[in-house]
Amino acid sequence: MKQYLDRLSEIYRAIDRAYSEALRHYNFSCDGCPDNCCVTKFHHHTLVEELYLAEGFKKLDEAELGAIILRAQNVAETHNSSSEDIRIMCPLNENGLCVLYEFRPMICRIHGVP
Repeated sequence: MKQYLDRLSEIYRAIDRAYSEALRHYNFSCDGCPDNCCVTKFHHHTLVEELYLAEGFKKLDEAELGAIILRAQNVAETHNSSSEDIRIMCPLNENGLCVLYEFRPMICRIHGVP
């Protein structure tokens, strides 16, 4: 399994470099973006991405993990209580930053690229 997660990490680093180049080329910034990816409900990620994200969870202490679980339960309840596509902050977002930024899925890495 480690070989797959290591390979995904390499792919993510390449994506992050390309994303940074695109940001510079288009003079793009996430600041003030009305289409905040952290409030977008994404359904598309792969099993290996899920396993990679799980590696990030292993690095959290109990308090951090508990806070994320509580936020995730609230997000799930909100989504499940409405037939509308509700935009609500990702439970991994804390004070405007992703707690598991290094381990975030590809869609979170490339969302918003022009």
